[in-house]
Amino acid sequence: MAGVWAFWAALALAGSPSALYFYSTTCPYCELFEIFTLGDAEVDAELRALPVRRIDTGEAEAPVIALVKEHRGYVTPTMVFLGPEGEELHRVTGYVYKGEFLCRLRYITGGHWREGGFKRYEEKQGACPASQ
Repeated sequence: MAGVWAFWAALALAGSPSALYFYSTTCPYCELFEIFTLGDAEVDAELRALPVRRIDTGEAEAPVIALVKEHRGYVTPTMVFLGPEGEELHRVTGYVYKGEFLCRLRYITGGHWREGGFKRYEEKQGACPASQ
């Protein structure tokens, strides 16, 4: 799992938000999320602004188990957005549609997390769309 530790070292130097994507190869909702949400060109373009580490929760190696426990990635799919110091800024748990995910992603990529919590962001921007 040297890749996990290299990822963390790179984040420490970057000083910017990142994301952990917890998934399982046996999770049908993960497959839908990857095809219809993460596979969307607009979502993909926005995600390129963040380092994203994919974590297969089915792996039994100690570093993966530690990440799952530390970031509560038990339910898949889950995307955990982390701040520059590794603190959790926001999370998306379960399959969500493109519009809702983009809204939540832009909270991070637009730097709105610096201005307060997600509820405050929604109050200013309007509620995230719940479906396509």
